[in-house]
Amino acid sequence: MLESKVDDAEIGQEIEVAMIETAWSKQYYEHEYVQGKAATPDCYALGSKEEGLVAHPNCRSPQNKQTDGTSPCGMPGRDGSCPHNQFRTARIGKGKRCTDKPRVMVALQHDVVGKDSETIKKVSCYQLDIPAASIGNFGDYLTSLNDLTPHANFREALTRVRCQMRPGAKGHELKFEFVDLVPRQVMPWIISRGPLALQQMTQPFPDLGADGQEQKDQKPVKGQGAPKGRR
Repeated sequence: MLESKVDDAEIGQEIEVAMIETAWSKQYYEHEYVQGKAATPDCYALGSKEEGLVAHPNCRSPQNKQTDGTSPCGMPGRDGSCPHNQFRTARIGKGKRCTDKPRVMVALQHDVVGKDSETIKKVSCYQLDIPAASIGNFGDYLTSLNDLTPHANFREALTRVRCQMRPGAKGHELKFEFVDLVPRQVMPWIISRGPLALQQMTQPFPDLGADGQEQKDQKPVKGQGAPKGRR
């Protein structure tokens, strides 16, 4: 049975959240995943949206290097795009060798609804990583908000996120469902929290050694906090 967790505590197979901001990550690994062993992507990109991403300056092995020194990810099927960012390049299945994993910063619904402004300011936020197999579900949900929110904006929607097994396939997926509109008094906090949420979601990955431990000589990127994230 799949369970959602917050701060290592099981909270069930679904959660209701207010979405604050979104980001996009791409992750390429030269070697196959070893179960139970953390690893840093050999090449990765982080940003506010998929189009226009380039390899992060902290990457140990940037792919698709150009004569000008850049390493653009590009888009599938377009000239100049990274060969690993093409469908049917994955080791297994029809996906891409460079995996897409959108991110959403959220606050739990029960932490913000019915609370006063001072309480809301102290609310904890959580990063939700969307598996590649759930990107279509997320896109469909965002489109549905055109008819459900005043400005077709995901920040205006309280959302139910459910983790379930994929029908007729291995693994799991996330499903998204509109619950209600975010209370008006919560919107200013969501908007003001957005820039910090984007900064937090685009921090570089930790530089892990062969033993899975973080290297102490990693240089942080200016303007970004301590790196987070694991495979």
